[in-house]
Amino acid sequence: MTLLDVLLVSPWHTGAGASGVVSACRHLVQGLALHPDAGRVVVLSLGAERRVESLWDGAVRVETIPRQTRLALATAGWPDYVRASRWVSATGFRPGVVHGQGLAVEGLLATRLARRLSVPAVVTVHGMVDARSGFSREAARAGLARRVMNETLARAAGIVFVSPFRKEELVGERTIETRVIPNAIAPEAFEVTRRSGANVILY
Repeated sequence: MTLLDVLLVSPWHTGAGASGVVSACRHLVQGLALHPDAGRVVVLSLGAERRVESLWDGAVRVETIPRQTRLALATAGWPDYVRASRWVSATGFRPGVVHGQGLAVEGLLATRLARRLSVPAVVTVHGMVDARSGFSREAARAGLARRVMNETLARAAGIVFVSPFRKEELVGERTIETRVIPNAIAPEAFEVTRRSGANVILY
């Protein structure tokens, strides 16, 4: 049986600053590390400096490369793509699929890397730029973000939504494979001890 090597392009940091996207990606790669059909799992992250870490007894490798700090939306992340392409050449990692987290720079970077590697790109939609939401003070930035979002959608072979909300509106007439898959969560979330008499609120 051939195992599937996976490259995830995602924000990645630890501690109090970890976002929902980072938490969901962390639980996803932990699950992939345990999956019998998964081979090597690598997370490529854009950050302040180059860093490499190994997780879950080496089953997952996280590599952070320096990200573009200015005009990322205006340039549609091209400098990040150039750095990521160099990383691909240097590591020789050849995944069977590239999975981008989000419709912004990470998602677009994932689709570009997938095309370079001649493999499918899947993008998970965690949030989106709503054309109806105003952005009165940031109209130019919102327009650039929508451009990146639309280019990401046009390049992806498949889209994963974390909920059914506005799936049809976003996909529209595009002939693209879509799935609704809720965000992964840690198994410990289910290890709840029942206590009688306690007032508990689960949010």
